[in-house]
Amino acid sequence: MKRFRLIPTIVVLLTGGLIALLIYGVANTGADSSLDGKVKAGQLPPAPGADVKLQRLDGKGSVSLAQLRGKIVVLNFWASWCEPCRAEAPVLYQTLNEVAAEVRNGNLNLAAIEQRAMEKLAARHWNPDYVSIRKRDNLQAPSAAELSANAELVVLTAAKLGNTRLIDNLEI
Repeated sequence: MKRFRLIPTIVVLLTGGLIALLIYGVANTGADSSLDGKVKAGQLPPAPGADVKLQRLDGKGSVSLAQLRGKIVVLNFWASWCEPCRAEAPVLYQTLNEVAAEVRNGNLNLAAIEQRAMEKLAARHWNPDYVSIRKRDNLQAPSAAELSANAELVVLTAAKLGNTRLIDNLEI
């Protein structure tokens, strides 16, 4: 008989404890201190990492987000494995895939493949810095023997479209 009273007592105690924990959590909820909360409240908090300096794309020194405070800044991160990124820069993505396909199909004249890729990008209003086929493990140029031995390769590219420079790679 005592056993049957013990189970309801435990259930009541556990339920009471959970309710007390819930009340404590709600009562001790502080103000929203997240970046989203501050912006919603009309504040302009400093960006995380605002003091980190990065090289300018034009090569003239460096700049930090702190120096750009009060200005609109858009940071665009791009990668070939990202579906929305591919939609944003289809010419670059298509060019990388064409280079990879040529090498996979046995064309080992890497200089000619790289040159054609640069010309294709330039014809589509890109300003390519480089298109380069390299060994995947150390990013060195592959030798003829390594190409014959099917070395793992990657195609690297950096190109500018308007004011945006995209850097990407694709495994071959």
